[in-house]
Amino acid sequence: MTRRAKRRGSKAATRWFARKWRLNADLNRSVSSTFACCSIAIGHSTVFLILFFVFTIGRLPFCTHGWARISFPQSMQAHSKLHLRAQTGTRIEETARLCDEVDNAIRQEIPKSELVSIIDNIGIPYSGLNLSYTSTGVVGTSDADITVQLAEKHHPPDTYVQHLRPKLNAEFPGTIFYTLPVDMVTQILNFGLPPYRYPGDRQQSPGQS
Repeated sequence: MTRRAKRRGSKAATRWFARKWRLNADLNRSVSSTFACCSIAIGHSTVFLILFFVFTIGRLPFCTHGWARISFPQSMQAHSKLHLRAQTGTRIEETARLCDEVDNAIRQEIPKSELVSIIDNIGIPYSGLNLSYTSTGVVGTSDADITVQLAEKHHPPDTYVQHLRPKLNAEFPGTIFYTLPVDMVTQILNFGLPPYRYPGDRQQSPGQS
């Protein structure tokens, strides 16, 4: 190895150690600053708590429904999921007939040019592994998942959901419908909770008012 190569190697090692030293010094300064701030907050705990609650309460007016929609906009996914739950004890063939009627109602609402397919998954999955991956709360043959696949060019899916809510509740009394999140952000915000029901849902028989 030549002297020139040795000098280059020693300079590179020196620069590497210098960068590590600066990084360690910056880290020590950050830790010291954080420790000093925590010490001040603990030493003046009453003032800190008052300022904390004032700041927290002062932010409440900004945490409105509109602000939440701006921070977490609606998903423009090309598919939508709808869960159907008929009355308890409904046989699987009756649930299939009900799904066909719901599919027809969906086709009447969504233009043919924007609709690709509608897939119905009825009843409990045959495998426990498949059941463990479902998040719709399937309990029996009266449950069904309806997946609506939209075309590449389509209106916002939430618009169709808003129109279908009162329509399905009026045409299929005694049946529960709720939408399922299809985007990752909404699924994470739900924290694994079961899907929500439509705000106007009611369980009633055709002869009830």
